[in-house]
Amino acid sequence: LLASPGTIELSLERGGQRSASIELGNNRQEAVTLSFETLGLGKTSADWLLVRPEKVVIAPGRSRKITAMLGPDREDGTHQYARLILREETAEEAAPVEQLQTILVGKVGRDAGDVTLEPGKLAWDGTGRHPGFTLEVKNIGARHLPLYGEMVLSNSEGQTEPIRAGYGRWLLPGTSDTLKFRINSPPPPGQYRAEARIYLGENREPLSVVEDIQFGP
Repeated sequence: LLASPGTIELSLERGGQRSASIELGNNRQEAVTLSFETLGLGKTSADWLLVRPEKVVIAPGRSRKITAMLGPDREDGTHQYARLILREETAEEAAPVEQLQTILVGKVGRDAGDVTLEPGKLAWDGTGRHPGFTLEVKNIGARHLPLYGEMVLSNSEGQTEPIRAGYGRWLLPGTSDTLKFRINSPPPPGQYRAEARIYLGENREPLSVVEDIQFGP
């Protein structure tokens, strides 16, 4: 089963979307019946999030759309997060209901605070199959952030093209994540300056982290 997108932002801010479509594709050889459950991150019920229809049957090789929307039981002034769980129903009553996939849904409230990041140190990591520079960031704010980062490595001879990391994965409030800016091989010996920039959203200056790094003797 394929579900797209994997994250959804619903917003009560001016111009924000109150509902969003989710496309479900069935790549099996038989039909599948799906029902949906919404749970807060603390595994409590998320009554502010509704899904319509409540159940779908998808034929083999076909797709269906469902709609996630804000319900009436919501707190307009706060940010809230939930998981939309896709479950497969079977014809046998005694059979367990299988959890197939989870979609992360965020509700942006009105005037409930913004993203505040606490960055760590930008450092070289030459271990593993993909060497690169790592940067741990923690979201100490009240709102999630789709992580998009770019890093430039420079020395007296010039600088690299921007190296990207994050690719939009969500950093929830109170959580940490590590960005890895991958390169093909370690730079030649010498003194370098690494500058990473993390984008914080529209009308906000990116967060900049700079480190001077020596490679080789």
